[in-house]
Amino acid sequence: MDEHIITSEGVDYRLKGEFADDNLNTMDWWREKHRGYAKREAVDALAGEKFKTSKGLYYHFPPYFRAFIYFSIRYFLLLGFLDGYAGWMWHFWQGLWYRWIVDVEIGRLKRCK
Repeated sequence: MDEHIITSEGVDYRLKGEFADDNLNTMDWWREKHRGYAKREAVDALAGEKFKTSKGLYYHFPPYFRAFIYFSIRYFLLLGFLDGYAGWMWHFWQGLWYRWIVDVEIGRLKRCK
């Protein structure tokens, strides 16, 4: 998750043009992949790793509620609704559902301590 490629020369390369991920996998595959991401992010968040990044402010909001805040900002304030049905699907699944699942995993890990 959040992959970054580091070249042996340490040089940044910028590609010109557009990039499209024409993923042919199913939504079930996507959801399972993101459940795995959510578990790893929950572990990082509890270890304090996410507080050192740009997500630090996000994690100061109450669990579960912060997912709705994040979704609302993306979908309404940043005009995600202008992307129509595709925008709704993207912001719902990636901006609300995924963030919610991270909080579910954080809660699960806290209960298991």
